[in-house]
Amino acid sequence: MPAVGVRPSGAPSTERGPARPLAAGLLLGALVLAALQTWRGLEYWNYSEGVYALTARLLLEGRDVYGEVVVAQPPGVVLAGGALLALDDSLGWLRLGVGALQLAGGGLAATAAWRLTRSPTATAFTPALVLLTPWAVREHGSLTPELVALPLLLGGALLASRRATVPAGAVLAALAPFVKWPFVLPAAAIVLLSADRRRAIPVALATLAVQALIATAVFGPGVWEQSVIAQLATEGRPALASVAGSLGQAGWGLTGLLVAAGVALRRTQDPVLARVLAGGAVGALLTVLSVSKPGTALNVVIPVEALLVPLAVAGVAIAAGAAGVGSRAVAVVALLFVAAQTASLLATPQTRFPFLYPTSERGAWGREATEPEVDAITAGVEDCPPGQPYAGAPFFAYLADRGAPAGQPDGFLTRRSSRLEEVERRMAADQPACPPVPDG
Repeated sequence: MPAVGVRPSGAPSTERGPARPLAAGLLLGALVLAALQTWRGLEYWNYSEGVYALTARLLLEGRDVYGEVVVAQPPGVVLAGGALLALDDSLGWLRLGVGALQLAGGGLAATAAWRLTRSPTATAFTPALVLLTPWAVREHGSLTPELVALPLLLGGALLASRRATVPAGAVLAALAPFVKWPFVLPAAAIVLLSADRRRAIPVALATLAVQALIATAVFGPGVWEQSVIAQLATEGRPALASVAGSLGQAGWGLTGLLVAAGVALRRTQDPVLARVLAGGAVGALLTVLSVSKPGTALNVVIPVEALLVPLAVAGVAIAAGAAGVGSRAVAVVALLFVAAQTASLLATPQTRFPFLYPTSERGAWGREATEPEVDAITAGVEDCPPGQPYAGAPFFAYLADRGAPAGQPDGFLTRRSSRLEEVERRMAADQPACPPVPDG
């Protein structure tokens, strides 16, 4: 018996196109997006979100980004944030805009699921699943490189897997490193495993070169000094136990998707696309090793989740029509495990098993402040004397429309990199400053 929606080789095709299930999937995804926006509200989860939001605001104000203002990542994430804030400078809008990028990634993943399975059901559920994987939910709507890059990596994989669209796929993949440098790993995998790597490689290299020239012309050499050299000069290393715990949590969160995706790799309608998605996921998985570097959080898992989702959905669809019950049970249980992890996080934002790895301390990687706590902290920051910078989390400086010490949103890199000691001295000298307000 053939898998659901999977046509036996050589049989005449009577299938309809993906337009209807894709439209249904995007509608379902939009409803999930609205629900997640409501659930998240103005809660505080991620330090980096405030860093990039405040930096994007400074960019719009004409400040010297990558010069006077230190930025730890290449320009893509700040430009995306600036484009959103140019329409409406509010956290709710910013999160909705980033959530829309996640949904766009979901639509691309749904197109991939159709090509892998020809299953309308698999296609229709994929956009929602991209939004509902555990770490995508935890980071929902946060202005971070991992979410901004999703459409680039998924679109690159989708286009690079067909000879006619290989150049366009190479361009999209090559844009991802200018959102975050480690994304060169999944981008390289997508290009090298594409349907025609001899065409893809020169296009990707040319795209990287053009971006490098534009970034240098617009932002000056500081873009390299800050996002590469200063990053590499970050001092201190997390304890080995901390790194092991982070890697364990990453593996725990990806287990269900990896198992279900493994079923799909055995038989799909589009083996080239399956190969490119799997290669991109492996490349993105390698970036998780960067948790051994100070300042890297587990939101690096999100691109891995997104690239695995079409394969995981395909695994369930293919196993559903398989003759044996073994692979069917494995694929379904694997995806149910992912759902249980997400449900656990939604029900208990302070986090517990099964979202958390069994040996993790309860509350790890959880919510930092509820919406009422955020409101109270923001009010406290607003009550500081006019003109004083806020020395606490940049998230609250953004909400209170208040500057950071020496105008530096990124208090981590500026204090931890040996290349930025002069900036750190300026920050320390910018007194008096509003003291950090306890987060509840």
